[in-house]
Amino acid sequence: MTQPVISLIYRNQGLTMELSSVHTTVNVTYWPALISHIRSAKKMSQEDFAEAVFSNQATVSRWEKGQVVPSFDKQKKIEKLAESAGLSTLAGIAVVVRSSPFAILLVDKDGLIMAASQSSGFQEGLNVRDQISADEVRNYTHFRGELDRVEFWEEGGKHLIYEFSDQSTWASSIVVSVGIRGSVFAVVQKIHM
Repeated sequence: MTQPVISLIYRNQGLTMELSSVHTTVNVTYWPALISHIRSAKKMSQEDFAEAVFSNQATVSRWEKGQVVPSFDKQKKIEKLAESAGLSTLAGIAVVVRSSPFAILLVDKDGLIMAASQSSGFQEGLNVRDQISADEVRNYTHFRGELDRVEFWEEGGKHLIYEFSDQSTWASSIVVSVGIRGSVFAVVQKIHM
């Protein structure tokens, strides 16, 4: 059996590694949905939102369409704006996750699923480990170890792309840490290519 190939792309503290072109076109649902919810809650135009995060309307439009992902610096500003709109609560993020047409989860550090999109196939209130096959446990254990290794659970605003492949499978997930009132949660979107 061939050893699986695993790569990890990690961004934190303003250090960004370039993503390969396969990832730049991925429609990441978290930021577009959050921006849309903030603008709705605060009754902001894209111009107002752009001014609040020190950007411009065209960039906000691209973020909201999922064409580009905000920079780490802008993500922090957006999260602060979400807090001021009362959206940085677990319930607020859970609404975004549940309404996604993509396979997306909101989990705590222990793997408890706080929210899941219907297309994810996971059930809320149960641990991820209890809902995966025996074959997937090894990959999940490695994935959890990588999150710990890069200190993912230390603060919100971290972002990584996790890839796994072996002879028959290729899987990739985008993972974003979200800080909510002193706790850190992960928003995980599975990608199939």
